[in-house]
Amino acid sequence: MKKAIVFGNGVSGKGAKKLLEHEGIEVILVDDKSGVTSEAALKLLDEVQLFIKSPGIPFDNFLVKSALEKNIDVIDEIELGYRYIKDNNLSTKIIAITGSNGKTTTTSKITELLQKAGLKAMHAGNIGNSLAELILENRDLEYAVLELSSFQLEGIKDFTADISLIVNLSPDHLDRYSAVEDYYDAKFNICKNQRDDKIFIYNLNDEETLKRLN
Repeated sequence: MKKAIVFGNGVSGKGAKKLLEHEGIEVILVDDKSGVTSEAALKLLDEVQLFIKSPGIPFDNFLVKSALEKNIDVIDEIELGYRYIKDNNLSTKIIAITGSNGKTTTTSKITELLQKAGLKAMHAGNIGNSLAELILENRDLEYAVLELSSFQLEGIKDFTADISLIVNLSPDHLDRYSAVEDYYDAKFNICKNQRDDKIFIYNLNDEETLKRLN
């Protein structure tokens, strides 16, 4: 049986665990309070093929680095949810929103507008629900509207949105990033896999966003 580590038992970790177990994958939950300790998990890395980390855990964490060194596929729950959509040929479209300020309001309003138009739309991501659990329980969902933090966007591999939006950029989370440019680069991962048939919306009045378009 395929095995996966879920590192962190918050909203995203719980959602990832639920989806993985639904898919018949054995989950090793790593959490110092409610699961296996990080130190104990080091000894289990050779048994796993997939490693889902909480967005709050940086890539320089010793357990995450050890998984990467062993060439284990290390992703976040957002990537896991996206893969589930694609692997199951679901018709759900993704609208992804990020920004330093106002992304929660923007996400909520877009969801409300889609619902008013009679579409089945729900929000997830940094706004309180995990994409993995949302899409597992709503396979007929027409739109998943995602509020995404820089932490959730750091490890994007295949994820792409049908519509992505950067509200604005201003310095934040400098306890996590060595330079503000690294924070901005993480935000811009929201559109890194978008092709010409997808839509990228940005703020013409935001200087930092415009710098990165040139």
